[in-house]
Amino acid sequence: MLNIENYLALVPRPVLDGLVAWAREARPPGGFLSAVIEDRLVESFALADEGNRAAMFYIARFCYNEMPAESRGPGALTTWPERLKQLADAGIVV
Repeated sequence: MLNIENYLALVPRPVLDGLVAWAREARPPGGFLSAVIEDRLVESFALADEGNRAAMFYIARFCYNEMPAESRGPGALTTWPERLKQLADAGIVV
């Protein structure tokens, strides 16, 4: 899970780092990544800079293929931190 190797040439490194920090640590993301994480497509494109707009397909692909399903989607910014804690308490590492 969270294999970034296939995405290093496709997604800006700060975006990958932010998504990984969110998935592994529930580190709060900025506005653009918040929109990406919560599947707010129009807002994601509105907040993306040129490089992120060009990489949007691969950003979405990374979220879908590499991140835990519970860490993304509507409401994830509220529910994931607690779920991540539960997983950690059970000895499960993301």
